[in-house]
Amino acid sequence: MASKIEIEVESAVRGLIESLGYQLVEVDYSKKFNGMNLTLFIDSADGISINDCERVHRAVDGVLDELDPTSGAKYTLNVSSLGLDRPIKSPADFKRNLNKDITVKFYAPFNGMKELTGKLVGFSEKDFEIQTDKKVLKIDLSLAAKIELKLNF
Repeated sequence: MASKIEIEVESAVRGLIESLGYQLVEVDYSKKFNGMNLTLFIDSADGISINDCERVHRAVDGVLDELDPTSGAKYTLNVSSLGLDRPIKSPADFKRNLNKDITVKFYAPFNGMKELTGKLVGFSEKDFEIQTDKKVLKIDLSLAAKIELKLNF
């Protein structure tokens, strides 16, 4: 569940980030080894480069200084791509990865398997559908420990 700071920041910068041609996927405010970090995860159809992250960082920095979402508490602002190993969790993640190969790791064996790979072909708030070599399986989200994009190198 998003914190008050994450909600406030998302509301303040979403339109600006979208006007630059990027999608704001997630805002995370959490403690890291170097103190509190405010991380904006962005995406675009063309992918994200370090220059894209720098562009967004410069654009939102002044807005966040004026907003002061942490009421003066120090934090480090980070702008990041989603990363190849980002778990698929939210409806936006599922939508972005529709018709792509995914790997599902289960808490307990599902049809005798602890892991399953196939194409994501559908999803809802409660479950998702994966096309395997043999058939389409409908899987309850609560059974999946981790869902991620299958990386093919």
